[in-house]
Amino acid sequence: MNELQAQYEQQYGPGNYVPYVLIQYWAMRGMAYLADPAGPAVVIRHKDCDEPVCAMLQCIAGHHPLTARDTHPAPGPGVRRAVS
Repeated sequence: MNELQAQYEQQYGPGNYVPYVLIQYWAMRGMAYLADPAGPAVVIRHKDCDEPVCAMLQCIAGHHPLTARDTHPAPGPGVRRAVS
């Protein structure tokens, strides 16, 4: 995962790209569970072997696979106190 993060930073600039993995994971789960009984409208496939792909949650330390129960929300570096 650190290699992937470094590759994204080199290509797109500094940042934390992990949230996009979460979005993809939940989008794929939504497509699987909310699909028509005949099957999903779109299947994401691996270009090399044409097999369906799946998103897997993994932490930066390399622990995997994770489920939603293995995670928790935490304040990020951009969190700000609400002004009332």
